[in-house]
Amino acid sequence: MTIIEQLKAQTNNPEIVYFIENQIKARLEGKNPKYEIPTQTEVEHALDYLIDVAKSQPLKLRKASYESVVEKAKKWTKLLAKKAESVIETERDVELIRQWKDGYRLVKLVGKAAYQREGMLMKHCVGSYADRDCLIYSLRDSNNNPHCTIELTTDGENVQQIKGKGNGSVHPKYIKYVIEIIQELGGQVRSSELSNLGYQELNEDLWKLYDYACKPPKTITFGGVRYFYQNQKLKFKRAHEDIVNFLKENAS
Repeated sequence: MTIIEQLKAQTNNPEIVYFIENQIKARLEGKNPKYEIPTQTEVEHALDYLIDVAKSQPLKLRKASYESVVEKAKKWTKLLAKKAESVIETERDVELIRQWKDGYRLVKLVGKAAYQREGMLMKHCVGSYADRDCLIYSLRDSNNNPHCTIELTTDGENVQQIKGKGNGSVHPKYIKYVIEIIQELGGQVRSSELSNLGYQELNEDLWKLYDYACKPPKTITFGGVRYFYQNQKLKFKRAHEDIVNFLKENAS
């Protein structure tokens, strides 16, 4: 599934679908050299904003520019964070799913207060997800501070999103917990989301090169696809200097 197909799967609003197919697609494909290709984080913020606005008012996006929507999304995100500052999350707002011996735990967001607090502390848009048809989980430490937000489809069969702070990558310190979580949850995980854990999908030729030159590198497998962990220290069993340098550069 392409990134455009992934974005369109999140909404059936014709105006938002039009915006994705025209404005977002054009930016991601770099058709206008005047603009830089946007990050996945920026695009997701813009889409979250449009989906939230569509719940309360009709949208007219046929003449809206990508830049204007991104600016409105930034203001909307700040407004959500400000509103959430006074939110008090209670035990009834979350459901404990799993707890580790060191105090870390996985909770499912249940009440609206939990969504708002998660969005505020993680600096992303999950605060607007309380009324959406999805399942949201949060990795928390012993002080109840969130470090990763995970979205599943309503049937619990597929992982939709894995986000660190600001919709970005998860800090390496917490990756081991998240890997355990998504392996237990099962289902499909998009490559774009595994990249937030530092894992990338490699082509067949690159895998052959790693398997030839290195001792078994750190990997995970989902849906029959093997993913390579970046930023790992490789151990070489054989290779010419140019191959070693190439593989080290790809892993960083």
